[in-house]
Amino acid sequence: MGSNVKLILVSNPVSFPHLEGGRGQRNKGARRLGRWLRLMSLCLGMLGAGCASKQPIQGEVVKSISFKGNSGFFGVADSQLRNAMEQGQSEAMWWLRPTERVAVLDRQTLSKDAWRIEAWYAENGYFDAAVTGWDVVTLRSGDPTKDKATVVKVVGYVDEGVVATIRKIKWKGLKKTGSAFVALARKKAAVKPGEPFNIDAVRETEGMLLNQLHDLSFGFATVSTKVDAFPEKGVVDVTVTAKTGPACRFGEITITGDYDIPEEFVRAEVTIKQGRAFRAGTLAETQRRLFSLGVFSMVNVVPDLSRRKDKIIPIRLELSESNYRQLKVGGGLQIESGKQDIHGVTEFQHVNVFNRLWNLTTQLRPGYAWIGDVDNVGSTDENVQKSPTGQVMASLAVPHFPGRAFSLMNTVDTEYGIEDGYKFFSPSYGPDLSWMVNDKITLGIGYRIKFFKYYDLEADDLPGQGRFGLNFTNPYMLSALHQEVIWNTRDNALFPSTGEYIVTSLKEAGGPLGGGFNYLELRTDVRVFRRIRKLLFFRPNITIAGRFGGGMMLPYAYGGGQGEIPFAERMMLGGANDVRGWTRAHLGPYLCDAESYSGGLDLEDPVDAARCAGLMGQGQATTEIQPVGGTSYLHGTFEIRKYTIDGYGVAVFNDWGMVWNTVAEIDPLQLLPSAGMGLRYKSPIGAIRLDGAYRFNIEPMFEKESPFQVHFGLSEAF
Repeated sequence: MGSNVKLILVSNPVSFPHLEGGRGQRNKGARRLGRWLRLMSLCLGMLGAGCASKQPIQGEVVKSISFKGNSGFFGVADSQLRNAMEQGQSEAMWWLRPTERVAVLDRQTLSKDAWRIEAWYAENGYFDAAVTGWDVVTLRSGDPTKDKATVVKVVGYVDEGVVATIRKIKWKGLKKTGSAFVALARKKAAVKPGEPFNIDAVRETEGMLLNQLHDLSFGFATVSTKVDAFPEKGVVDVTVTAKTGPACRFGEITITGDYDIPEEFVRAEVTIKQGRAFRAGTLAETQRRLFSLGVFSMVNVVPDLSRRKDKIIPIRLELSESNYRQLKVGGGLQIESGKQDIHGVTEFQHVNVFNRLWNLTTQLRPGYAWIGDVDNVGSTDENVQKSPTGQVMASLAVPHFPGRAFSLMNTVDTEYGIEDGYKFFSPSYGPDLSWMVNDKITLGIGYRIKFFKYYDLEADDLPGQGRFGLNFTNPYMLSALHQEVIWNTRDNALFPSTGEYIVTSLKEAGGPLGGGFNYLELRTDVRVFRRIRKLLFFRPNITIAGRFGGGMMLPYAYGGGQGEIPFAERMMLGGANDVRGWTRAHLGPYLCDAESYSGGLDLEDPVDAARCAGLMGQGQATTEIQPVGGTSYLHGTFEIRKYTIDGYGVAVFNDWGMVWNTVAEIDPLQLLPSAGMGLRYKSPIGAIRLDGAYRFNIEPMFEKESPFQVHFGLSEAF
């Protein structure tokens, strides 16, 4: 039997791809200067656009390139085929800087792109795929007298045929590693018999095996992969060959570069030990720890592979310091059902105070906020809550206190803000000590003392103390000790696709610590992420995310403090980050909003006031409500996320939850559901997210609440 196609992939024997994150990184100051220069260039270009002479665009402007006949979102996306082409499409808003952003149609290149796309398909198992033609559609005719170019869109037509499957996989050269290692490699391999062939999966398997061999001390290992394709049968055979080389040990560790911090601080983060068995994972761990210090713009961990006969691999650490002082000026906008705000941010950070790695951060955050729906923004209605807001914060992080794995954080924070039903002023101070036990577990303990004063407080529970027993002591002092345990195995903090993130916290307010209130608070938040690579006969590469959270607050009697819970400290649900079918903080008990209520009930009468309260099974008397939260809650989410290689994504989700006034009222059968979907875009600082959620109207106490909510946010919901 002969094969019609052979693809041979050979790994670089001196490549450690998991260590290349720091290689070639420029100094942060240079990057910032470059960004400022580009921004100034754009601004000057826009200002001068009206007076500067324009160079007419020669040719047809390609606005977009799309395809028909491909398997689309869950299969071969348009973006994958565009990446295989030489002909490009114009960037967004190309007309602002046409000389840099425009793509001009080259019909000869387009004809050759048909071959490039077919070659890409062949590498991914579609051996019979063909590009059947191109269609160039004119969107706007050009006008030479006005320097207007012709704008077109390009549509490609493809016939994918049937994707070939993997018939068998052979593993060679792994006798030294033992049967257990081979079994593990087979399990972790992205290519498996019976699955559709995919060149990326082959490369992923090769990289996985190489990393596993490096972690077994085979530092000189190489891996090659041969793919024998049989198009007439629609199958391929894969042969993975490893050359392990000798088992190695770490040699001398040398550190080069300019930096001001004591070398003992650098050495403390180096997990590489001379004479120990070589492990690639140890190199990656050292690089991660040095980057986490926050003082280096470049960290290269370079293995010296020249001493193969000695079976020794010396390591060189190449360090380049960053700018220790940074001033950041920016702003933000929050648009969410329940609260909107616009704010500015000025932040100063010094990451190496006294050359001891102390991190000082100060932040000023002025703003303006509205309480209500999006259509309330800018409203002149006196019943719409609106107010200037502001926050001043300073924190000092002291690493290695009292030991390497410990960190002490001191925070002073003063905030003037607005919440549903009141404004507030609250200064606070607290030290927090964290201990990173290992890569997965972090323990924390801290103390917080806080002063809190209400302004324009609308809620009043005096007519019906039996409803919720709210405490509106104004002002009050809170003194509390808190502890937390964090379990974190996520592969990525911003865009997790595998792993878990579990936080359990306990707070003891009052008691021997003083303050005006005595209570215990327990919360837990469990988040699980799994990536689904294969589903039925295609590879969707979707992330399944699940979340469960709950909490309770238990007041107790002690000394002169009150055995109650302050109104502002009560637990809330609803909004962009938990149960999205509800307006922010509106899921749970409520009172009628006395300031804006215009119904027929007399809220001064205890009987009427009780009829206007939010209780399970009792109909909602008015849309003008004041959420009051509770002392216990449960909530959960099931979400499916899918991103394209261009960074665009969608999510569908089901949220459910409920807040109860007391712990004794907790009833899982009362959890209220909502469902929805959202759009995502991967930005460098997190997902830009727009979610729409529908609340299932199955509970009378919310029958007048809007069933549909829209939330705009930065970062995933969890």
